[in-house]
Amino acid sequence: MIPLRSISARLIVASALWIAGALAIVAVFLTTEFRNHVERAIDADLQDHISELLTLIVVDADGHARLVRHPVDPRFNEPVSGWYWEVRFAGGRTEGSRSLDGNAIEVEAEFQRAVVTFANGLGPRGMPLRIAGQSFLLHGANEPFAVLLAGPAADLAGAAREFATVLSVSLLVLAVGLVGAVFIQIRFGLRPLERMRARLAAMREGGREERMTGSYPTEVQPLADELNALLDHNAALLERARTQTGNLAHALKTPLAVVANEADAIDGEPAGVIREQTDLMADRINHFLSRARVAGSHGVLGARTRVKPVAEALSRTLGKIFAARGISVELAVAEQAAFSGEQQDLEELLGNLMENACKWAGTTVRVSARREAALVVLTIEDDGPGIPDDRLNEVLDRGKRLDIDVPGSGLGLAIVVEVVETYQGALELDRSPLGGLQATVRLPGA
Repeated sequence: MIPLRSISARLIVASALWIAGALAIVAVFLTTEFRNHVERAIDADLQDHISELLTLIVVDADGHARLVRHPVDPRFNEPVSGWYWEVRFAGGRTEGSRSLDGNAIEVEAEFQRAVVTFANGLGPRGMPLRIAGQSFLLHGANEPFAVLLAGPAADLAGAAREFATVLSVSLLVLAVGLVGAVFIQIRFGLRPLERMRARLAAMREGGREERMTGSYPTEVQPLADELNALLDHNAALLERARTQTGNLAHALKTPLAVVANEADAIDGEPAGVIREQTDLMADRINHFLSRARVAGSHGVLGARTRVKPVAEALSRTLGKIFAARGISVELAVAEQAAFSGEQQDLEELLGNLMENACKWAGTTVRVSARREAALVVLTIEDDGPGIPDDRLNEVLDRGKRLDIDVPGSGLGLAIVVEVVETYQGALELDRSPLGGLQATVRLPGA
């Protein structure tokens, strides 16, 4: 059996099976009771006709029983009507209804005097019959005689079939109605859970809500409260981790700055080596602390960052830094472009790409952002010399620099790659229409 993972499906299937089973039992019970009722009604009718025939039999002076006249019921006069009577006197003499058309009722039962005996037999043309019979010995009679009354068994079967058909249709309509009512009830009852799931999904995709707001039924409200407590705890842990990261960075950079200052007071080759190594250590500290911060913040519920304010702030900052070279940063960022992640992560990713573009650009850097299905697509272009196609992958290696004359540690693109991979995005490098490098980043959108 295939397991049902949906609670709604489980409840609906279980209810449908229970309803089907219950109605099937009811159908069998009612059909059986109706058949018994019809059979009792036919038996009572036959028994009444036995009493009628008995009043039409008299005993003559010789002690012989005889029938003074036939019953008046017209069903006994129509040939092969299915309704018959027959009186079996002593000595093999019989008298029967005109409906027998000269035939006899075929039955193997023995009829008693005290009670009416009911049995099944055959009539003319092999017609199945329901038969009632009783033996009598009237006062003054020499021999007993038997009175037999028969009715068509097909009437009983036909009535039962007709009742079963009507009952089946009625119960089927009832079953559909009950299952429909169960479906509506379950869907209505589980709607708070569906609303909670939708709210969690919106929070995870970067919705404006950061908590499980709203009222829920008594059974569900504790779950919402626990989720809010978990979200608060997660936010507190993240903030504590960021604080510890900043403290660690400060604790490491201060001694490194002291060592670098002391190296400035030393002449000769050792001072150069010390300064080179302290700079390398500072770069590595920045890199790994940034990587740890990004890994810790990824997937936080409710994280949502609009791209445009971040791009504008970086554009103003870089415009001041590269003002002497006359670099112009052009922005074409859609208002609805939003990143499903922390603002610091977007600032680091976009900042590295825009700074690299400004370093290599001749006069222009262009930054654009747009929505694309569930993604936000960032494009950073420059009009610099660009990178040969066969060397595009080299710049993604950590610390790899194609031109050592340009300031930098070579870690910028490597950090960008790690941020993109952390958010399961994609980074593509290509030739820009401006002539330089074009970096395209696809990240989860909010």
